Amino acid sequence: MLVSAVGFVAFRHDLPRLFTPDPGIGAICAAILPIAATFQIFDGLQVVGSGVLRGMGRTRPAAFFNLIGYYALGLPLAWWLVFELQIGIAGIWWGLCVGLAIVAAMLLLWVGFRGPGQMRPGQIVPGPRRDDRIDRDDQPSPEPISSTCTP
Repeated sequence: MLVSAVGFVAFRHDLPRLFTPDPGIGAICAAILPIAATFQIFDGLQVVGSGVLRGMGRTRPAAFFNLIGYYALGLPLAWWLVFELQIGIAGIWWGLCVGLAIVAAMLLLWVGFRGPGQMRPGQIVPGPRRDDRIDRDDQPSPEPISSTCTP
C-alpha cells in the first residue's frame, strides 16, 4: 500500500505519459494521483478489516459499514464537491476517498473492540448463524466450523 502510494505521488507526472501523450490528460492525472495514493492507504486498511470479519464469519458488519461509508457519506460528499464546490473530478475522488476512510475506520474499530484480539485463550469462535449461510437446494447445508483461539 505504502509503496504504491509513494509511487503514485513520486511519479505522478511520469505515469500518465505511459498511457497517453496528451498533456491535458497528463495534467489531470497528475492532479488526481496524490488522491489515489491516499485512497491506496485506506483501501489496504479496509481490505484487512474486511478479511478479519470474513474469517470470523461476520460479513454483515462489513456490508453495513460499506453501505454507510459509501452510499450515505462518500457519494453525497462527492456530489457536493463536484456540483456545489465545482472542483471537478478531484471531488469524485475525494468523496470516495473519505467514504473509504470511514469504512476502514469502522472496520478497524469493530475488529479492535469485537475481533479475535478480544477473545480469551481457549474461547470458541462462534460459526456463522444459520441465516448467514447460503443454502443450496441440491445440497444439505454444512454445519458451521468452530475453532479455538490459542495464545
